[in-house]
Amino acid sequence: MISRIMFCLLILCCSFLTTGCWDQKVMQDTYYVVAMGADYKDNQYTAYLQFMDFSQVAKTEQGKSNEKIPLWIATGTGQTWPDALRNILEASPQPYVLSHVSSVILTDSAIEHGMSHIMDWLRRYPDFRLTGWMFGTKDNIQQILSATPLFNLAPLTLIEHTPRAIVKQYIFIPPLQVLDFNRQYQGTASAVVLPSLSMTNAWSEGDESHPQPYINGAFLFQHRKYQHWMSTKALAGYRWVTYNVKRTVITVQERPNAPSLEVAVSNVKPIIKAQMKQGRLVFNVRVKGKATILAQDRIKGNMDKMIDKEIQQEIMRTFLSGINKGTDVLHLENTLYRKQNRLWKATFERKHLSIEKNMLGQVTVDMKVNHAGRWRMDVK
Repeated sequence: MISRIMFCLLILCCSFLTTGCWDQKVMQDTYYVVAMGADYKDNQYTAYLQFMDFSQVAKTEQGKSNEKIPLWIATGTGQTWPDALRNILEASPQPYVLSHVSSVILTDSAIEHGMSHIMDWLRRYPDFRLTGWMFGTKDNIQQILSATPLFNLAPLTLIEHTPRAIVKQYIFIPPLQVLDFNRQYQGTASAVVLPSLSMTNAWSEGDESHPQPYINGAFLFQHRKYQHWMSTKALAGYRWVTYNVKRTVITVQERPNAPSLEVAVSNVKPIIKAQMKQGRLVFNVRVKGKATILAQDRIKGNMDKMIDKEIQQEIMRTFLSGINKGTDVLHLENTLYRKQNRLWKATFERKHLSIEKNMLGQVTVDMKVNHAGRWRMDVK
């Protein structure tokens, strides 16, 4: 009898050591934030949080859903960015989770007001992951976060959540993760190119328009200060000095209204070297790559030279556009700091120099046309 009682007590004690599911939270009862937005207007911050029901996304794993996956957006205001977020939490029926945030969007007014305390919150908040993508915008954040993907795909397929897919195909302004932006923003001799989002009405289903976000330019920062915004057209030369561009397309013309040449360029390899020439610091830029002819209209002459000249002009135009507004778009100083640090210390650190127009020396481009599409042609 005593042994039986001892056995029952042993089983009872062991039951206290086993794990249970008393604190289990099902997916349907949890609020997941997938995007955050910040705006500054009338001396106060407005925070935007985009929520998504992952249980609905799970149903589309076997195929696309016949219905659009709903998105929920919460807004809150406050004197500071944390206050605005706290107001959303106070009005939320359930606690929300920030560990799934894949996009952070800031308006131009929030960027101009200053980003130091927003970046400080992003770095310190324990649940937030720095692997999310970061963008700026001149448009209304509510409209960007309310956009729904085409073909009833999951909302996470939009460009603000997965920009790498479209970047591999065309875009030449590389996306930035929060950790990369923070590293470049805090770095010495840094110049940051933050992609800018806008809305386009190019897509429609019948008579119904489906606005979609796209990258229309970038916000530029120099030495931890916001400088100005540039369009993708003005930033055309930036793609030739960054290693992050996998593929880009250019149109080449000898003169306006002349026959054009459509070319896809890949394997871009820029080389930037600085030297002292007659007591003046000069940066020489050399760009190599491979080109594929996509379309050509009665082009006569050396195509290699035409492509080289167009790329050379783009680099020079972008450099001058940035310098006129006080920004080193081509990252010349940062390249000097990382690869020729002694020369940087002797010039920028001791003499407090800044990038000037006469510092851009020789720009050499060497593009090889290695494919002419399906038709056989003489690319020379």
